[in-house]
Amino acid sequence: MSPIPLKIAPGFARKGTAYSQQGRWRGGNLVRFQESSVRPIGGWSQVSITTTSGDSTEIVGTVRSMLSWKDNLGRSWTAIGTTRRLYILEGSRVYDVTPADLTTPGESPGVQLGFGTGNYNTGNYNEPVGTTGEGNASGASQVFGYWHLDNFGENLLATIDSDGRVFEWNPNTPTTVAAVVVGAPEFARGLVVTSERHVVVIGAKEVVGPSDIPRPRRVQWSGPEDNTDWTPAVDSAAGENDLQDQDGGIRCLRFRNETLILTGTGLHRLAYVGYPYFYSLQRIAGDCGIANPGAVSMNSSLLFWVSPRGFFVYDGNQVQSIDSDLFNTPGDAAALLAENGRTAVGHNELHNEFWVLYSTDPGINPDRYIIWSYKAGWWADGELDRSCWYDSDIADYPIASQPFDDAGTPKSRLYFHEVGSQRPAYTGDAEYIESAPIEIGTGGAFLHVDRVIQDSDIDEGARLRVGFDFYKAPNVAPLKTLAPVPLDAARGYTDVRGCGRMMALRISADADSNGDWRVGNWRVEVSEDGGR
Repeated sequence: MSPIPLKIAPGFARKGTAYSQQGRWRGGNLVRFQESSVRPIGGWSQVSITTTSGDSTEIVGTVRSMLSWKDNLGRSWTAIGTTRRLYILEGSRVYDVTPADLTTPGESPGVQLGFGTGNYNTGNYNEPVGTTGEGNASGASQVFGYWHLDNFGENLLATIDSDGRVFEWNPNTPTTVAAVVVGAPEFARGLVVTSERHVVVIGAKEVVGPSDIPRPRRVQWSGPEDNTDWTPAVDSAAGENDLQDQDGGIRCLRFRNETLILTGTGLHRLAYVGYPYFYSLQRIAGDCGIANPGAVSMNSSLLFWVSPRGFFVYDGNQVQSIDSDLFNTPGDAAALLAENGRTAVGHNELHNEFWVLYSTDPGINPDRYIIWSYKAGWWADGELDRSCWYDSDIADYPIASQPFDDAGTPKSRLYFHEVGSQRPAYTGDAEYIESAPIEIGTGGAFLHVDRVIQDSDIDEGARLRVGFDFYKAPNVAPLKTLAPVPLDAARGYTDVRGCGRMMALRISADADSNGDWRVGNWRVEVSEDGGR
């Protein structure tokens, strides 16, 4: 017998045929690659949510965005924007600060009304989409039901695109609902506070005759330190400009010291130029627009987002398209991920990863995830129902939301992730990883596999299993399938029986194990076989 090492590169690879990716992992669930080994992703624990009186309560609506910050007294707060409410979380205590007359979007993305948002040659001349005749609303820009959140000093600023007003909440009066900022633009589609302390709003209202008209390409900024000063004047630093873009603004944010605006087609910079204009709009790149407001995240060096054209990053110098081993082309990725308005992106600083949460059906919330390890370069995916992932600088763990239906009312649970190994309220597949077919020896002769010598670290709470498929030729049905059998941890090797020119293996954990484990460099012992 001759032991053959199974040297399988980290990450999942599904480009082309399975045989063309031999020597790679083909797929799996709830696993990552770390320190030359395969490991399960961390578990999660539910965040306790209580009212101000201490009674247990729930988050109403599907969470789309979160923001954490500290006030001037050092207290930590987390704003939670859902499709129905705006909440503030302090420890386990939650405050519902939703304005009473808020226009909510419902659970499905809708349309954004206004000039320039509908299809060509539809609707009445000189009439914005949606003012008369609902027929010209088809093809309009989407309303995503996404809360845009930022802190203005210790106060929270918030807007949701279905409503368009800018609200402010003060942590010193936590039970008071968020109030409209006097003088702030209406029809807002997003907001951010710049490093120079101007509030920036994308999308605005313009009065045309008797109508208030949305201008989704308009960018407006307030005077410094004054979120009520929005009128451009000689003695004011407030101002406005219009994006020269085929689409309106969808998300604005701070990255490093820059203020950036992502539209449906490109990336723009709002650059500070000082008196008398204060800001100028600069187009950084086109053909890289964002899929929806939640489809972007960042770390200290990279801005990463999902576009209708694939995955993109910006490092402060240039925009680059990122090729994923999970898809044949960027177009394949775009077709899957950008087909609805619910795709979300989050950062996992503990493991140097970006997470993409997406749905397999345009009509449902995200039910799967993709991981990109931006330092190691590998990709993985799996099954997980999370609508939002947020990794705050002031929290120990990432926090993510699980949407669910409660007798027809959409609600959400919050979880701290990468905590222990338990997986409460999870109904998906257990942890596993499977390889593409691997040639045994040179692949010319039939070889018989007698045992697998595992390089695994198994604690008392986990049990691993191994199974094999054996093949005569590429891209045909397997000659034989060995159902997964428990590893013999005591001996350090497990007896198996099968023969073929190539094999694929599947390593899985028991569904109820909830334990940690590691899979390193395995070997198989083989002998020549006649192939009969």
